[in-house]
Amino acid sequence: MCAKKGGRPPNPRKRHYQVGVRFNADELAKLKEQAAKAGLKLMPYMRGIILRGKVVARLDEDGRQYRQALIGMANNINQMAKVCNATGYIDACKGFYHTYQELASILKKLSNDK
Repeated sequence: MCAKKGGRPPNPRKRHYQVGVRFNADELAKLKEQAAKAGLKLMPYMRGIILRGKVVARLDEDGRQYRQALIGMANNINQMAKVCNATGYIDACKGFYHTYQELASILKKLSNDK
């Protein structure tokens, strides 16, 4: 027989120990609700609470859209920087200003959400 090839390598930080916790029905329901609100499964949520004392919730749909918009703008700025290096500063200023205005409006929306 030949050795197994390919596939995902084993996790070097395998968890060997198990700790039991008991909850009543109300406590378990509340814990599951909090995990769902954070966008996590129950065990990763519990592990985060126990080890770090807090859990950072995943982005909601608006947050994901803002993130994608910011990534797109970062790509545009990078492309404009390449154009600046190739052609000169003045021609690229117009593009930078337009992207700056879009970025400022998104950041304003994000700050108003708090």
